[in-house]
Amino acid sequence: MARYSPTGKLLGTATSGDLVGTDVAVGPTGDLYVWDVYTQGVIHLVEDRSKPAAAPVAGIAVQKKGAGYVARVKYTLAGVACPAQVDATASLAGKGIAGKARVKVGAGKATVIEIPLAKGALATVAGTTASATFKIVLKTNGRPTTQRSAVKVSVPASAR
Repeated sequence: MARYSPTGKLLGTATSGDLVGTDVAVGPTGDLYVWDVYTQGVIHLVEDRSKPAAAPVAGIAVQKKGAGYVARVKYTLAGVACPAQVDATASLAGKGIAGKARVKVGAGKATVIEIPLAKGALATVAGTTASATFKIVLKTNGRPTTQRSAVKVSVPASAR
């Protein structure tokens, strides 16, 4: 038995003696079940449920966009082979800084996340580098994963 991602990457193989799988099923969390005629039993191939390593996030720059401001975060989701894109919710919170965005991040590649920020709150930290917490919540390997990172946010003086 071999398992592949939607992009064709081999995720894993499994066998037993003279495995002859006559029936195959995929469970709701991605586990694979095979009926083996020789052992007269079900072989359970477990999906990797480990959490991906937390991605380092460097300094974040705030930029004007339209009538407001956005925080641009370069984020790389590593250690996840499938699916190719993962739905996530990214947020930024700190003194004078608050924002949240629903995003899609690409597995194994850098994604620039734009988080809209409230201009009124930014006025208190305009022209400084403020401390904040970047948080991203995504579903990987069949379960929710939360990653947090303390970051420095460069806020332009024009945000007053």
